[in-house]
Amino acid sequence: MKKYLFLLCLPLLALACGKPENQVPDTDSEPKPEPEAVVPVEAITGLAASAELNVGETLQLSASVLPENATEKTIAWSSSDSQTASVSSTGLVKAEAAGTATITASCGGKSATCAITVIKPDEPIIDPEVPVSAITLDVTSLTLLKGATYTLTASVAPDDATDKTVSWSSSDPAVVTVENGVLYAVAPGNAVITAKAGEIEATCAVCVKEVNAGDNEGTSTEIWE
Repeated sequence: MKKYLFLLCLPLLALACGKPENQVPDTDSEPKPEPEAVVPVEAITGLAASAELNVGETLQLSASVLPENATEKTIAWSSSDSQTASVSSTGLVKAEAAGTATITASCGGKSATCAITVIKPDEPIIDPEVPVSAITLDVTSLTLLKGATYTLTASVAPDDATDKTVSWSSSDPAVVTVENGVLYAVAPGNAVITAKAGEIEATCAVCVKEVNAGDNEGTSTEIWE
C-alpha cells in the first residue's frame, strides 16, 4: 500500500521541484550581433609626385585613402632624409638643406611617395671693392681777391672705383670756404683746400688778397701751377 502511495506522489513532487520563478535565463542561447567586417585600404591617392623647395620653405602635402569607407584612414608621414626635408605628422614638409628626399604617406599597408628636391638659392654676386688709387685737382694753387669764387674740379682714378665720392674741406674757413668744390674768398690770408676720395687726398693752396683800388672785387683770379 505504501508503495502505491509513493508512486502517486511522484508527479506532485516533480511539479513542486519545477523551474524557479526568478531563475536567470541562459544568455548563451541568445543570438549575438555579427562583428563589423574590416574594409581594407586599397590605395592612397592625391599625393603630389614631386615638388621643389628653396631652403627654409614649407609645403603642406595632402593625400586621400581609398575606399572612403576603409576601416583605417589615418595616414602616417615619413621622410627618407629628415636633414634634407622633414615632415610633420600632418604632412607639412620643411626644406632643411640642399638635396633630395622622399616623403612617404602610409596607411593600412599601402603607401604613396613624393620626391622633394631642396635647392639653395644663388647668393647675389658682390663685385669686389675697387679702391681709389689717385685723385687730382685741375689746379694745385691759386690766388683770389676777397669776394671771388672759383670751382675746383677733382678727377678720381680708376674709373671703376667703387666709391668715387669726393669730400672737401678748408684748413681755414675764415679765409676760404669750400662746398662741393666751389671756393669763396672770405678774407685775406692763406688756406689749403683738401679734396679726399677714399683714403686718397689732393690739395690746393689758396691765397686771398685784399681788393685794391682799381681791382674789380670778386673777379681777379691768378692760377699758379
